[in-house]
Amino acid sequence: GPQWRVQPVPDADDAVSYGERRVLLCNGPVDMNALLAQLPAQPPVRCEVLPQNFEAQAEALLGHLQALVVADTDQPTLVQLVVPEFGPQQVAAGLAGMLKSACQESSKLLGQVIAVDRDEEAAQLAAKLDENSRCPHDVQVRYAGGEREVLGWSELEQARPQMPWRDGGVYLLTGGLGG
Repeated sequence: GPQWRVQPVPDADDAVSYGERRVLLCNGPVDMNALLAQLPAQPPVRCEVLPQNFEAQAEALLGHLQALVVADTDQPTLVQLVVPEFGPQQVAAGLAGMLKSACQESSKLLGQVIAVDRDEEAAQLAAKLDENSRCPHDVQVRYAGGEREVLGWSELEQARPQMPWRDGGVYLLTGGLGG
């Protein structure tokens, strides 16, 4: 089943390359100038605050994804969707399904959903965006108690069914054919 696991960011040598980065913010008001000042200039980063209404967020995300799929680019674009970890706006994490599906259908997209505190400072948010940009295949990420956690799958132990029969057992079979 799905399980959150503590997972630090891998070494920079293992980084996946991409041509552009889109940061889409669903986590409330952010000082955009302060955030952009903290993010590296290369590869280029575009940031946008999405509406607070879930339906409008879904429409905006779909618009971004459609535009990126038809864009004439050689390298994929990393889309980082930032959602609040708690509060009524955490429903935005439901957009992860749309982002995952789009990334599976198009090699032009890499996607992440990053859950953070609603009142994240620009410098802290920029640091989290930057470290997650080095491992874009971690699709759902959150920070719990200051530790980075990634949503993954864990194998469930398969219960062995108990057979009703025993070696050397004696069994009475009744009924059948009206006899």
